[in-house]
Amino acid sequence: MRFIKNLVASCAIVLLVAVTACAPTNFTIPYDRAATRVQTIGLVTPFIKPEGQALLANGAGQSFGLLGALVEAGVQSNRDSRFNAVLRQQQFSAINELNDRLRAALEAKGYQVVIIPVPRSGTDFLRTYPASPAPVDAYLDVTVNIYGYLSIGRSAPYRPAFFGQMQLVDARNNAVLMREGINMRGGVDVQPDPEFNYDDSDVMMASGPRTVQGLRDMFARVTQGMAGVLQ
Repeated sequence: MRFIKNLVASCAIVLLVAVTACAPTNFTIPYDRAATRVQTIGLVTPFIKPEGQALLANGAGQSFGLLGALVEAGVQSNRDSRFNAVLRQQQFSAINELNDRLRAALEAKGYQVVIIPVPRSGTDFLRTYPASPAPVDAYLDVTVNIYGYLSIGRSAPYRPAFFGQMQLVDARNNAVLMREGINMRGGVDVQPDPEFNYDDSDVMMASGPRTVQGLRDMFARVTQGMAGVLQ
């Protein structure tokens, strides 16, 4: 059963990477800051898994049918476990990194930010938004599908990666004021620093502090890009 779950997860990852270039363009709703006059943003708790991933999108086993895919899923699961051991050793918290950097990036663009805790259980945007501890003009909702390192093929390097989506919702009437993809469906397109590329996953795992530094750098680039959409 665990192999089947890993297989499904691996297939979903490959599909996600494949659709980033061809997802429907009507997902995007551009933001007009002058028209909306939003000054205070309620940043609801983003959805992001505690565990990152070290993804090989086209592993060797995927070329050999179901059995090969099952073997590849096991290899992927082991790679992810080793990667997350590195993150824990370096005390990396994805939710704290995202919240802190996004708040700072928004404030640098002139917004006031109110943190609004809310339980999250999946990558869908919230259907309703909770009461804010202070008045806000709009809610910013962020969900993250994948973060970590990604290699798109056996001859390609592992690079810092971050895929997700964001939307800004009017606090008065729930109208969507902005919606963008993050490295998918257009929108926020952020490239990692090639300084943190690794030709081999074993080298990446062994470079603990530097590997996490590359991930922190990617989070900084992404959150600056997200705030840039709202400038």
